[in-house]
Amino acid sequence: MLQVTVQIIYLFFAFKISISDLRYRLILNRDLLFFLIFSIALHFSRFTVENLKSLTFISLTCAALHIIFDAKIGAGDLKLLWVISFWT
Repeated sequence: MLQVTVQIIYLFFAFKISISDLRYRLILNRDLLFFLIFSIALHFSRFTVENLKSLTFISLTCAALHIIFDAKIGAGDLKLLWVISFWT
């Protein structure tokens, strides 16, 4: 039952962020922060040094994408990629 609840919450965040992005072309930092806090709280017991290395790689990838595409990829999209990497 807990897994179903967690998946429903993830779908809620995905739906809320998607609607905001499609309607206003804006991903709110507040939504990303709540998503990040939920992901960290849920997966805190699995946090390892290997995960930290992965997050560093994702952060560098986001920075590289931002530079390569000359800011055509929005900062909200890159922050969303970074937050999603917490629970994947």
